Amino acid sequence: MDTNQTRHIMKFFATLLVVIISTMIFSASSPQADALLCDNANMKSLYNQKDTVFQGKAIHKEYIPLSEDVLVTFEIQTIFKGEPPNPITVSSKEGFYGYKIQEDHTYLIFADKNPTGYDIPLCTPTFYAFPSLVEIIQSVKDGDKSADEITWGDMYENHLSEQEKEELEKITAQGKKMHNKEHGERRLTSDIIFVGIAGATASIPIGIVWQVRKNKGKEK
Repeated sequence: MDTNQTRHIMKFFATLLVVIISTMIFSASSPQADALLCDNANMKSLYNQKDTVFQGKAIHKEYIPLSEDVLVTFEIQTIFKGEPPNPITVSSKEGFYGYKIQEDHTYLIFADKNPTGYDIPLCTPTFYAFPSLVEIIQSVKDGDKSADEITWGDMYENHLSEQEKEELEKITAQGKKMHNKEHGERRLTSDIIFVGIAGATASIPIGIVWQVRKNKGKEK
């Protein structure tokens, strides 16, 4: 291998390293859905669009490193639509347009079926399963026209009892604390993986140079 070949190889791996670093920085600092705008559609449309709708308790949550993706396992309590397995593991995102699901809380989930399982698409709302909201979903399922025009934003804003609103405030405050803790742990894991990948990538051209020099020494 001559000097020009060595330079080309080193240039290639240097470029690769820059691409890896840039991608990781972007993933860690920018929500994946920044370019999206979420419509405040009505609950009937949301219900009709999804493959499954259910009420379930989040019993396990697993983060996917270097992404906004999470896998959440639910213990289903009520199925409104579809035939999902019980328990069910659903893929979701926790970016700017995703919804942060907490373990040990019960939710109303609207999910799509995909070749590998189920997922909650971006811009698809997830609600805490307050009795007032469960009643609305049941009304949509039953074809009650009075529930047709209720929008996502209306659910928390106009259809919770005072007691449910107070409970929502407590859950939200608790969720923020938990999310900050989880975010810190995930960032530490991402940094460790990043350093490992960057170090391994950077070592490749160094190894090539060492091997080339070794071979030249033997030729002499």
